[in-house]
Amino acid sequence: MGQVVVMLNGRSYRMGCQDGEEQRLLELAQHIRGHVDAIAEQFGQIGDDRILMMAGLMLADELWEARDRIAELEGGDPGERADDSPSDDDEKAGGDDQAVA
Repeated sequence: MGQVVVMLNGRSYRMGCQDGEEQRLLELAQHIRGHVDAIAEQFGQIGDDRILMMAGLMLADELWEARDRIAELEGGDPGERADDSPSDDDEKAGGDDQAVA
């Protein structure tokens, strides 16, 4: 089993992966680190949880934009994301989490 050490926001995280996946994991971590570093630069050290949550939202936004673009190229409706609605399991696990605008 492979292992890599990833640095995010001044902390190191030892991550396990399948043999041969080390480079990919490091590349993914580098992408996340870019978002984390940009957030920390813009807002300062606002806490690991908040920085990582903001980075996660930025990554989710990138994913949704890519999926919308794929839908456009395939001739579908980019606004449709039926598979992103919360499942029953999601609601049971965190029913009190709400997005507030």
